[in-house]
This record gives sequence, C-alpha cells and structure tokens, in this order.
Amino acid sequence: MATKTFYWLPDVAAGTSAFGSLQDGGNAPAPTDANSQFKVGVTASGNYAKYFRNTQRQAADFNTTVQPDGVIDNIHGDCLRTQNAYTGSFAAGNWTLSFGLRPNTVHVGTTATLRARIFRSKDPGGAGAVELTASPLATANFDGSNTSAQSLNVTWSPGAFSLSGEYLFFELALNITGAGNLTTYTWAIQTGPAISQIATTDFSDDPSTYLDQRQHLTKKKRYRKKRGPKKRSRWIPPNGVVVIQPFPFQWKKKKWPKRKPPKKKRRDRLEYIAITIGTWPPGFPFRARKIVRRKWPRSRKRLKQWQGFPFPYKQLTPALCGHAIILAKFTATVLIVERDTAKSRVLERISAIANSFASSTGKGSIKESLVATITLICCK
Repeated sequence: MATKTFYWLPDVAAGTSAFGSLQDGGNAPAPTDANSQFKVGVTASGNYAKYFRNTQRQAADFNTTVQPDGVIDNIHGDCLRTQNAYTGSFAAGNWTLSFGLRPNTVHVGTTATLRARIFRSKDPGGAGAVELTASPLATANFDGSNTSAQSLNVTWSPGAFSLSGEYLFFELALNITGAGNLTTYTWAIQTGPAISQIATTDFSDDPSTYLDQRQHLTKKKRYRKKRGPKKRSRWIPPNGVVVIQPFPFQWKKKKWPKRKPPKKKRRDRLEYIAITIGTWPPGFPFRARKIVRRKWPRSRKRLKQWQGFPFPYKQLTPALCGHAIILAKFTATVLIVERDTAKSRVLERISAIANSFASSTGKGSIKESLVATITLICCK
C-alpha cells in the first residue's frame, strides 16, 4: 500500500481524450505558467468559466451559471484526467488538492477561486461518469495584489472507495470574487511540484486483477502426465552380498500391424461368345461349336456379321476336302474317289441344301455343282 501523487499537466492531452493530464508520480513538471488561462479583464464578481485544456478563456466566456456544472465536456476538455485506469481501493482519509494560480498584473481587490468536482468512469471520454464529491470543492481567494505564483490547498475526505478499471476526472472552473481593473487582467494556471498536485490516501491494488495472469503458472493442467525420473527400488544389499542385476527390460508399446485392406471382389470382365458356325443353315451333321469363355478385349471390335453370299460356294464349304472355295471347273477333274462310307448320309444332306438354294436363288447350276462335288474331292 502506498499513496499516490498526481501532478497537473493542464496543457497535455490525457491519452486520446481532450482532457488535461494527471501524471501519476514520476518526474514532477517544472514550475511555470500554463497555456490554460482565464483572461477575466474587468468582469464583475459572481461570474464563472470552465477550464478548457490548452486554451485561454476570454471575458466573454464568463457568465453567472455556477461552474463546474457536472456535465463533462470531452470536446473542449474541461477536466484533468488520470493517464491510467485503476483497479483497487483507496483507504479512508484526507486527500490534499493543491491549486496554483498567478495573476499577470498587480491590482489590489482582484480575487478569484478555483472550484473542482471529482468523477470516476471506465470510459476514457467520461461517458457515464459517477461523481465522488458531494458538492464542488473550492479554494480560498487568490490575491491579485502580487504577481507571484500562489498555491492553495483543499482537503477532501471521500472515505474508502474502490475503482475497477476506472479513471479519475477533476472538472475545474474559475470563479471571480473580485473584479479586475484592466481588460488584459489574466489568471494563469501554475504547474510544478507542491504547487498544482493531488496527494491521495493509501492505494492497494486488487490482487484478483492479477489472478488470471498467474493462473497459467500455478494451475496444473488436467490429465497431464508427470514427467520425472523413474522410481527405483531403495533396497540396498548387505555388505559382501553380490547381487546380479536383472536384465533391464524396456517395455515398449506393442505396435500392431496395419490392417490390410479388404480384397475387392474380382470381377472378370468376360463374356461367353459362341463362335460363328461355318455352315449354313446350322444343323446336322455340323454341330455348333462349344461356348468359349473369353476375356474382354482391350479394344472392343465389332463382330463382323455375315454379309450375304458374295460367291455361292464360300459359305457352303464342304468339309470333305478342306478347301475354302470350290470352283465349278474343278468338278470335272476327278483325282480321288470319295470313300463309300461317307457317301450315303452326306449325299442326302447336301442334296437337301442344294435344293433349298436352287429354289431360293433360281440358279440350277448351284445344285448341279454341289451334287457333282459329293462324289469328288478337289485337290487343286
């Protein structure tokens, strides 16, 4: 726990806001006149004007409206605001607020007072501010009979209170209590240690604000395996006893072999195709050939179908001599006589075939040629 000292910086912006700054400790500013001034001129007593950061208020800005009015103005910056937001508690006791002014000329009877209201707010612009003072704080009269810097103290006893990420705001205003004698009569706010500053009571940080920051260091992670040296037996053999150390087995996690993918059902792309019969019409004595199980060809070619009878003997190849084509001129040249065992039944079948073709084509020569080749075999 320690007290805090806020130094006035009436011309310096507090962060991104338009308010003047209250510096928390550090190097105190040098004693000097601020640019924040009140040019009262010959304005009569009983008139008020708010402080605006880094601005000289003119005589026309004074009126009889009592200031500060408690309406925080972030556009012109009518407050001094702490540079930081605080979380913690201020102890009960007296705060000492020191206000400094200096007149630019001498005139006996010219007097003025500085007034302040104190607020707190989480918003740096003062939105939703809550007032801590029960009534405006006011200094005694500053004397205009000398041009030296003057400092007057005000004691404030707010009691113990706490802040939770909040800023402190000090709204200021000047009250003329004795009129000046010159139009250029001006009061300038003073800076410097012990001239314009605020001394607080003991302030203690709230430890809960740091709890979240320390949790990652103190809180153990769930389900985290302890890592450390392996436990070993503390048994020590007696003197003179030789102990054979067992083989240090290292238990390893069993690695199961990868499961083989299931075999896909083989699909033989096969087709049962009947070989084309070499006789027409099919039937006895020429039996149809066996159905052959063939693999699917790489390039599917279209099966050639019979394209008719370009030559009458091509599709009627007799299986007696083995030639592909029998010409009519070879029927007259007989070299070998057919065996008697093959004459009777073959003759009847081929004769029937010849009759059917003779009737369909109207060509009797086909029949005569086929009958002639029954008894003859061509060898040329």
